[in-house]
Amino acid sequence: MYTYRSHPILARNKENGHWLTMNGQFPFFPNPVWQETIKVCDPYPDDPIGQSETVSAFRSLALMHKVYVRFVNFSPRVVHLIWLGLDGTTKVYHTMKPYAQKSMYTYEGHLWVSRDARSGENMLIGGRLVFTAPATEYLDVVITEAKTCHLKPPRVVIQRETFFIFGCDGMYVVDAEQAQVTKFVKANTTVVVGDDSSILCRNSRVDMPSQGKTADWKLNGFAEQTSSCHVCRWGQPARACNRFIYVPEMATKRVYIIDVVTEEVVESIQLDVVPYKVHFYHSKNLSQIWIQTLGIPSFVVVENPCEMDDIEVANVEDISNTPAGHMSMLHHSGLRGSHNTALVWSHSNPLIAELNLQSYYFGQTETDMSVYGCQSTTGWAFSSLNGHALTSCYKKVGDCPLLELNTLTMEVIHSNPMKTCGLSHASPDGQYVVTIPFYNASASPDVVVHRVATSSGEKSMHICTVPINDTVGNHFASDVVFVGKPEGWKVYLTFKDLKVLAKVDLSDCRSVHVVGGVGRMIRNKRKSRIPLAGWAYQRRITMVGQHVGQYLATPAQSQDIVAVIDMNDDSVRLVKKIDGPYHVIGGGRAI
Repeated sequence: MYTYRSHPILARNKENGHWLTMNGQFPFFPNPVWQETIKVCDPYPDDPIGQSETVSAFRSLALMHKVYVRFVNFSPRVVHLIWLGLDGTTKVYHTMKPYAQKSMYTYEGHLWVSRDARSGENMLIGGRLVFTAPATEYLDVVITEAKTCHLKPPRVVIQRETFFIFGCDGMYVVDAEQAQVTKFVKANTTVVVGDDSSILCRNSRVDMPSQGKTADWKLNGFAEQTSSCHVCRWGQPARACNRFIYVPEMATKRVYIIDVVTEEVVESIQLDVVPYKVHFYHSKNLSQIWIQTLGIPSFVVVENPCEMDDIEVANVEDISNTPAGHMSMLHHSGLRGSHNTALVWSHSNPLIAELNLQSYYFGQTETDMSVYGCQSTTGWAFSSLNGHALTSCYKKVGDCPLLELNTLTMEVIHSNPMKTCGLSHASPDGQYVVTIPFYNASASPDVVVHRVATSSGEKSMHICTVPINDTVGNHFASDVVFVGKPEGWKVYLTFKDLKVLAKVDLSDCRSVHVVGGVGRMIRNKRKSRIPLAGWAYQRRITMVGQHVGQYLATPAQSQDIVAVIDMNDDSVRLVKKIDGPYHVIGGGRAI
């Protein structure tokens, strides 16, 4: 049968009810392979969930897909809602009265159980003793008494990992396991969607508005792509609802919508402005795509982005007096009154504005970061753990401190000293913030790691500095991705001018493992408009697969290849003959 890697499997003796081990494990988690033989033997003596123990035999997996779930206690009992942690530690998250509800975020692969608060008797949660959060966006989970329903079998769908590569001459689909191109849609191809047709890219230059050459445009590599790509000029894509990819193409002023299952373009949106960056926002009652545009600051909003028959497009134009150079989605953390809020800031403006995503209006709440000596801010990272956001405070002269903003009060609660500005990235569960510094000839390339406090009133703690300079020399990192493992988070760092990745275990972040053979991003020193040592005007994007979570992909534009890394053993395979790969995003296909 088929199952998921994140689904635990149990075996029990039918005659005496004793629990059994599977391949020497309890519980058994399937390995990420296409076929596996499982040997059942050796009784396991204890209750697998653990009635009185504080540590369970179960372990949640640290996967990356966020799930909004509503637990409903459909029983006359008072019950505990219990999370089984990454190390097996049990934590009572909520005590639910009869027929009460509790809505919250969790992650794919996280395990939940429920018990009677008085007797300790196990309840059924989602029809099972142990509920595993699937890779979806939103679901309801019902808690019932064990005698009222039967255990449900696990779902049997498995996803095959794919990556979508957007290059200078079209769109590529790569099978991660085989490291091969399985589909190629060439530029200047006519794409037919229903009664409409359009040309995928076109052989012409982007009509760049004079106001559009912002720091954000340069920061993400679009300026260099415009000069080096002759046909397609892709903006930064985003996934929506675990099913569709929205990717902007600047030359045609279109946003293409791709179904990751069928691998087909299912819709395109023609705009009057140049789109270059896409954000996806999802909550219990709202799903949106926000598209940043060039020229006069504006956004294009796509409502109902997961329903191809019900898409609505709106323009948000009157934002010339707001810091609209960049946008950060502030996902609901249970701390703010509004569930649908974003923070907007600029690379050339010290103001931070709050945007209501339902009304499209900017609220009265603004924070002037110039009070803290900032000419502008950059590299924001938001932690859903406590509602704090970290950003670099850019100054013309002097250091570039890392400021920590409490988004509940919109006040800066702490300043972390740093020699140079950088981009901060939060782990999917909000526990860590990793800051990679911008290139600075007089500064160190070492990466800074903070652990986020669980309380909104406490500041984050600096736990270590990753010794990049001691490991790969004076080379500055370009991008970072978090990879969830049962033992905790690992991060992979890319360098656009090196043929290596750096892997760091956040539980021991002073130890760096180097993965070689991934190629370089820069074509050569003469053709490039920026120095080899820096990356401030071009990012080497890195992407972890969305479903299996075993593979990582990163482009090596100088060699027209994409490197695919198997994170089980850090082996590297190269997908060749991809013209100028700039953007990589995970797909996933049902088989």
